[in-house]
Amino acid sequence: MDKIKGYINDEYLHLMEKKIQNAIFRSYELKNNVLDAIPEPLVTVRTSTYQHSKYIEQCIQGVLNQKTSFPVEYIIGEDFSTDGTREIVCSYAKKYPDRIRVVISDRNEGVRGNGWRCKVRARGKYIALCEGDDYWSDPLKLQKQVDYLEQNPKAQFSFHFSSILKDDQIIGKRPNSGGGVIKLENLLFRKTYPTMSLVFRRTAALYMDQIRLYKQFCTGDFLLVLLLASRGPGYLFPEVMGVYRVHPGGVYSPLGEIKKLKMGIQNRRAALEHIPMNFKQKMICRLMIMLRQVKILWLKLKGLFKKG
Repeated sequence: MDKIKGYINDEYLHLMEKKIQNAIFRSYELKNNVLDAIPEPLVTVRTSTYQHSKYIEQCIQGVLNQKTSFPVEYIIGEDFSTDGTREIVCSYAKKYPDRIRVVISDRNEGVRGNGWRCKVRARGKYIALCEGDDYWSDPLKLQKQVDYLEQNPKAQFSFHFSSILKDDQIIGKRPNSGGGVIKLENLLFRKTYPTMSLVFRRTAALYMDQIRLYKQFCTGDFLLVLLLASRGPGYLFPEVMGVYRVHPGGVYSPLGEIKKLKMGIQNRRAALEHIPMNFKQKMICRLMIMLRQVKILWLKLKGLFKKG
């Protein structure tokens, strides 16, 4: 297997915690021609994947199907899967050496390490995300979102409605209403939006990564969107352009729901430092509600919860 270190943004390196630094320095790219074929990409698409053999082809194909008037590089971080995901990703990399950069290492790095080693290699003015178990359904998604950001220099991000897929059935969409310009106050107390719908400025990402709390809790999408909105408005396209996949036995199982709530609590605690004073009390009340929800779920698991 041909290995290359690939391009890394030097401005990131001083921000790294040791564990993340190690994940970056252990990583390497499969041999590719992307740096020569696309010297100045306008957009970098990032996919983190682990044990997604059932879904990763649909994810990759959704990115490759994008029709754009600008150059796009595609970075896939494959985190030492054992279910065939790596083999699928590598086969696509060999087929599209001018478009796909695959970042790997010889051990599992975890969600944060895998995300950061892709992040530091991104060159685009804009960053788009799509996790390996989700996929884009609209081939004009990137064009629409980037056009808006190019025409509105104060806007920091754009996102869109996403279908929710469970057991091969569409069970709804998120969000299910709204659209148009989105500001910080619109996001504080709403459910989060799937990261696979986001396109944002890399300059905003550099700002966020200087915030230690974001580095600590960067696996959640709530704080990501909140920090983007703290720098300027976003735009919500009221149309479905992607699919967010819910895994059976995942976050909607009792244990998964507790884990999701705890992550939400961590993210909101971190967010308190970065929201206007007039919203802090409401956020604290929301935190108290979430803490109570965690307690109730634990009692349900133990069979001790009684209504009334």
